[in-house]
Amino acid sequence: MWLHVPNLWAFWFIYLHVITLVLLMNRLHPTTLVKALGNETDRFSLLKFKEAIATDPHGFLNSWNYSLHFCNWHGITCSTRHQRVVALNLSRSDLHGTISPFIGNLSFLRFINLRHNNFSGKIPQQVDHLFRLRHLLLSYNMLEGGYSSQPDHLLGTEHHKVGNKPPYWQNSIRAWFVDEACAP
Repeated sequence: MWLHVPNLWAFWFIYLHVITLVLLMNRLHPTTLVKALGNETDRFSLLKFKEAIATDPHGFLNSWNYSLHFCNWHGITCSTRHQRVVALNLSRSDLHGTISPFIGNLSFLRFINLRHNNFSGKIPQQVDHLFRLRHLLLSYNMLEGGYSSQPDHLLGTEHHKVGNKPPYWQNSIRAWFVDEACAP
């Protein structure tokens, strides 16, 4: 009979430790996972954005790889709480290429500054998906006019410099600054 009592105490001791460990892991798991991995959609979208860059003569996008967390990449600012991309600032980087439609997947993006590069083609219509966007700076590129949809959600956008105003956006944006220097 006495042999069973110590075994019972050992069982309860281990049981309580396991339960405590499981509760702690459940409590810490979400924040640890977010901080460790970040948001893979943002990483994927940024890498797709990089793929659309034909030349990066100064190597500004060299840090855009899997060895660093994307929040530490050149030109990227992330929110501290959720580790989501809130700003893309690659102005004066002498980048040549197009603006990838995957930019529309960066759903927390509030600021885009791609001025003074050599982007060509059209502004992707996926910019419509960026409902938090407040600053869109695309002047001094070789971008063509607008796209097929009118971005009504950009009515509240605080600052735009994209060059020629696309005809679809004539009355939709409250504050639009046209740069004569980037007119084609």
